Amino acid sequence: MSALAELARRLAREASRRAPRALATVHEWRHVRSQLEGTGEVERSASKEGILVTLRVEGPRGVGSAEEWIGPAEVAGPRNALVRAALALAREARDGGSLRGALEGFDPARPERRGAAPRSGAAPRSRRAGSLAATSFDSSSRAKGARLLAQDERRGAAPTAREIFAALRGAARGARELSADISVETSRTFVALAGEDGDRLHARARTGVVLQGELDGCELGLSCELDADESSLLDLVRATAKDARSRARSRSKPAALGKPRLLLLSPSVVTWILHGALVSGFASACPGDQAFVPRWLEVDDGGATAPDEQGIVPSPVALVRDGVWQRGPFLPFDGSGRTRKDGRTAVTRAGLATLVLKAAPARTRRLAALAREARAALGEVASVDPLPGGRVHVIAHASRGARAAGLAALRVAPKELLAKTVAFSRELEPVAIHDLGVLAPWALVTGLPLRQLRSDR
Repeated sequence: MSALAELARRLAREASRRAPRALATVHEWRHVRSQLEGTGEVERSASKEGILVTLRVEGPRGVGSAEEWIGPAEVAGPRNALVRAALALAREARDGGSLRGALEGFDPARPERRGAAPRSGAAPRSRRAGSLAATSFDSSSRAKGARLLAQDERRGAAPTAREIFAALRGAARGARELSADISVETSRTFVALAGEDGDRLHARARTGVVLQGELDGCELGLSCELDADESSLLDLVRATAKDARSRARSRSKPAALGKPRLLLLSPSVVTWILHGALVSGFASACPGDQAFVPRWLEVDDGGATAPDEQGIVPSPVALVRDGVWQRGPFLPFDGSGRTRKDGRTAVTRAGLATLVLKAAPARTRRLAALAREARAALGEVASVDPLPGGRVHVIAHASRGARAAGLAALRVAPKELLAKTVAFSRELEPVAIHDLGVLAPWALVTGLPLRQLRSDR
């Protein structure tokens, strides 16, 4: 049994001699951050670590708790002051708490596995490689418990920063510039219960790895939590480096677009071309008037989650059906839940909550099917300029298959775009246009002149 597990069990037993039940928790935490510049060895490394010991004791009318931070050299030493403090607080507690039933949710016959919750704000191309591991056993299975604890300690081990950097350099062989920042956080927690209900010991281990860096001007990164198989992390590192290397090569030698017959436009491009005509038409529309959109394109106000000045939450409303406006312009304080004060004039006016564009089912296909048919695609918008006559000049990032093609320019009017659309995607994606949120589809179009811009690189 490890020293930390023995410490948790010893504290729980000492406190339970003068109390009905005692619960001791020993949490060991270590964080190591390493940085790599170039293709050499690890240049900088820093670490932080600590052990937090918490003892909870059940008293006559409640539960008292005391805790302290210790160093690795103090694990084997006595913790008499901590035990006395927890017992004194338990005698004074009046919260009515009890430790009865603690750790009963863990089956002593087999180890428990629990999935980890998803993490936010991960680095680009984040992937997961494991889950939390938990093990529990009681005092009647000490041999089995020691074996499970040893498995947990091995499970918590992770590849060192040097091994991760070696895998990164091997996969990025030939790269001109390489920098990486790796953070490895490991933790082990041992929880021991002693008292009238018997002894139980619960162990939990976790290892998290975050990698962020840059390879020849392309970002690379991953975030994962490890389980027993540490080779999966090195495989992820190699795959991430190879992907960044591929993107760097495609940027240095952009693919030639030529004159693609079928072009796939992203929701961002579609929205920037159509939203001006939609919003201007909405401002002067009346029920029953003909809209500029074709009969097969539906336009809705998708509602919102936040209330307006009246305290009303906007609900979805159909705006255009069969090419005809269903609602007129919303008037201030008309109960629609769409009134907002202008930021500059403070005048209350009605506005759209969210704009939703979707085609009739006969005009839609799966996005994967549209991508297979397209010969080129326009993705993220770089700039948009209105032109005389209602046309829009759009510059966006282009691609041909899996290869990037740099920037490309497109000049098109909203009516021309709708007339040359072969199909829209069934999937809708959010786009932010000024202060308006839009849900728009991908569009597969034909016959639009696309001009690839020359790169200065």
